[in-house]
Amino acid sequence: MIRRDRRSCSRACGYELARAARQAPNPSYDVWHHRVKKARGAASGYTCVDCGKPAQDWSTVHPSSDDIWVRFQPRCHRCHRYHDGAVGDGNPRAKLTSGKVRELRARRADGLTYRQLAAEFGISDVSACAAVNRKTWAHVN
Repeated sequence: MIRRDRRSCSRACGYELARAARQAPNPSYDVWHHRVKKARGAASGYTCVDCGKPAQDWSTVHPSSDDIWVRFQPRCHRCHRYHDGAVGDGNPRAKLTSGKVRELRARRADGLTYRQLAAEFGISDVSACAAVNRKTWAHVN
C-alpha cells in the first residue's frame, strides 16, 4: 500500500516486496547472501578455505549452481578480495597490470626515481613507490 501523505510504502508492503525478491527465480547478489546466511549462518563461524584464518565473508565459487553449499565458500577478507577480482588485474579501475609492475620494478632497479617512473606509467609517485616495495601488487613476482 502506498501512503498518500508520505508517498512511501507501508511497512507491510516493504516486507512483501522483500519476500518476493528473495523468492525470485533469478535473485540478486544481496538475496543470495541472505540465503546463504540463513542456511549456513555467519561466515565468521568458519575458517577461510584458502589460508585457514577466521573467515569474514561468503565468496561465490560456482555462480551457476543453485545449491548454497556448492555456490559459496567462507573466506577471510583478503582472500575474498583476491578471489573475487578486486585485487590486481581483476580490478577494473587498476592503472597497472602484472607486466607493467614487473617492468616498473626492473626500471627502478636500473636507477630511475619514483617521480620518473610515475610520469612514465601515468601513476602517482606514491603508487610507484608502493608497487616497487610490494606494499601493493605483492602477489606479482
